[in-house]
Amino acid sequence: MEVQQHTTIDGLTQHYQVTRRHVRQLLATIHQHGAVNGQFGDINELLSGLPLASDRHALAARHLANARRYLTAGEWGASEYELRLLEGNLLLPE
Repeated sequence: MEVQQHTTIDGLTQHYQVTRRHVRQLLATIHQHGAVNGQFGDINELLSGLPLASDRHALAARHLANARRYLTAGEWGASEYELRLLEGNLLLPE
């Protein structure tokens, strides 16, 4: 997956929407106890292309890492919770 830099508000808004859509798709996969195939890596790449403040980026990355760790441990609900927190962190700044 190639992450592009966005120079317009529309492009930035679209990048946030795509990232949130990927998080929601991963949530649905985990909720159904489906196979996760590279989705964590895709979301991580998308996060790197967002202009988040360093503290918000660190928080988003931590939620994603926690979700992966919980999923690896078989804690499906905790993984979903972390992804919901991540999704909430991806609301467009005002």
